[in-house]
Amino acid sequence: MALDFITLYVVILIVSIVMAIVWAVVYVSYERLEAAGIWMAACITTALGGCALATEGHFNSLISIFLGNGIVIFGFSLFWVGVRRFQDRPLPWWPSIWLTVGSLALLSVFTFWDPNSNARNAIYAVAQSVPLALSIVDLVRQERRKAGALLAAAAMATGIFVHGIETASNLLQVAGTISRETYLVIEPGVLVLVIFSGLLWNFGLVLMVIDRLNAELATLAMRDPLTGLANRRAFHERLDEELRFSEATQRPCSLLVVDLDKFKQINDVHGHLAGDACLVHVATTVTLALPPGGLLARMGGDEFSVLLPGKDLVAAAEIAADLVRAVRAARIRWGTTEFALTLSIGAAAWRPGWSGDALNADADAALYRAKALGRDGHAVARDRRVISPEGPTPRPNLPRPGYEIF
Repeated sequence: MALDFITLYVVILIVSIVMAIVWAVVYVSYERLEAAGIWMAACITTALGGCALATEGHFNSLISIFLGNGIVIFGFSLFWVGVRRFQDRPLPWWPSIWLTVGSLALLSVFTFWDPNSNARNAIYAVAQSVPLALSIVDLVRQERRKAGALLAAAAMATGIFVHGIETASNLLQVAGTISRETYLVIEPGVLVLVIFSGLLWNFGLVLMVIDRLNAELATLAMRDPLTGLANRRAFHERLDEELRFSEATQRPCSLLVVDLDKFKQINDVHGHLAGDACLVHVATTVTLALPPGGLLARMGGDEFSVLLPGKDLVAAAEIAADLVRAVRAARIRWGTTEFALTLSIGAAAWRPGWSGDALNADADAALYRAKALGRDGHAVARDRRVISPEGPTPRPNLPRPGYEIF
């Protein structure tokens, strides 16, 4: 049974509505994903174009053809806009508008030159292919091309190829090489392949979204939500990697265990929001003071750890002293109150055969010693005493906020 054009336009309409529903669900579920909303609009626009084309036999055929194909061209352009939004790149609204308007203007000219519509059909096919080609360029230019992007690009390339067949068949008919009957056999097949490629590239875009969401979940699983630092899981994975490397190469590696002094008092006096602000303040200050290659992680509560690959115990002690001074000097303001924060740090260096647990236990022992000696300082597990490359660090005479923080 031969497929008539009206039936195929209805199929395009149904497929577009189904994909629009899929994108609507994605957009509502993940509101930050604006690309899903744009792709939903692309499917709705394409569906409206299919509706206009389906009315060709009931209303003025030229109006239906011009309106329907113009809407479809803009709908295809919206897929390109969505790809750019997904990649956080400038959105090509004006190029999309000018492509649609320019195509319709060119169609108007050719309508007088070719009343039999073959030239018009060729222009439609080329105009719909342009945004697909631009989408392919953006999809394959990204550094990490995954299966979804490659599938979407391949499906769009298939759509361009099919439009090429349609363009060629129209031009051959104009040249008299093929008959109208032959063209009417080719055209339904072309539309079927366009429908198939459209489904396929939408599926590829859905896979891109799934990859993005999975990457975000992986990031959340490895990051502390308050400070943005690596969390306990990420830190221990990196620690294990560094210790394996140290075992193989004998490269030194050190660990700092860091506590924010009197954190409970901060929460009790100023509230938990102030406590959160202090944790972020410490995270920022320590990050800026760390040497390149150091990894700062929040282990929970007011506890932090610093991994120092390539640093021996002497270097770790110097870095610990720098961090203590940096945090003490970086006063924090909360409301009308300004005060200084202080750290207690325990430092330990890896020894051959040690696991991460052994290194952490040694650093913890040093931290307890730093706290026992009055906080606002650092200690090294090996010597069990507070040390500083510059001697004892004097405590400045700072105004006290009504509770003891030193």
